[in-house]
Amino acid sequence: PRPKRALVEKVLAEQSCAPNDAFLIGDGSMDFRVSQELGLHFIFLAEHSDWTGARSAMSGAAGVSWAENWTDLTQALVG
Repeated sequence: PRPKRALVEKVLAEQSCAPNDAFLIGDGSMDFRVSQELGLHFIFLAEHSDWTGARSAMSGAAGVSWAENWTDLTQALVG
């Protein structure tokens, strides 16, 4: 399997999408790290995450949002 960063870069390229025009929804440290490396806004989905210490690890990072569950996330996205 390809590394996550390569997969995200492939999707961005296929969609002709600049990183500042996209966001990544994830529940783990690798998702967060890839989003930071590529300059994507990161939305952390806490509902099923087993990443302990996520909030402190992401504290102070630019371009990060937090959603407790899918309902909160979808309500935030659609207004």
